[in-house]
Amino acid sequence: MHEAARIPPIRFQFTDPDDIKAYGNPDNPEGWWVYDEAAITALPIARLAALEDALPIQLLSAMQGLRHETIIGMHTATWLAIHLARPEIAGPFAEYNPKVMLIYFEQVPDDEPVEEAADPLASEGSATSSPTESPTAATKSNRSSPSRRTPRRKP
Repeated sequence: MHEAARIPPIRFQFTDPDDIKAYGNPDNPEGWWVYDEAAITALPIARLAALEDALPIQLLSAMQGLRHETIIGMHTATWLAIHLARPEIAGPFAEYNPKVMLIYFEQVPDDEPVEEAADPLASEGSATSSPTESPTAATKSNRSSPSRRTPRRKP
């Protein structure tokens, strides 16, 4: 995917109390998660294939769905971000069930650094780890790429 076609990192947080309890980010005091399309597209093919196998739609459809604010696109993108950073919180995709229309999305501000997630593969070695685990969902990327659509904002 060409760099200019990627959207800048988007952060999101759950607003429903049940979703905050189930899916809130314990590593971030405000509960933010980061969806970083550039980092996802940079994953090795084996990880991308494993991710796509875990989803009911193709990765590209999920990315386009987020841009167009479709329910399945927002649902899939949020699961991807959480799964890549903390798979134990995301759980299996089939069991991931937040109230998607109540999730608050915004572009990560340019002046705010995107925190890097701990590498779950570093201690175990990639040969024995799941190909869907990756530290790259919350890594730095080129934020100068234009966003085709601005994600939903808090009411």
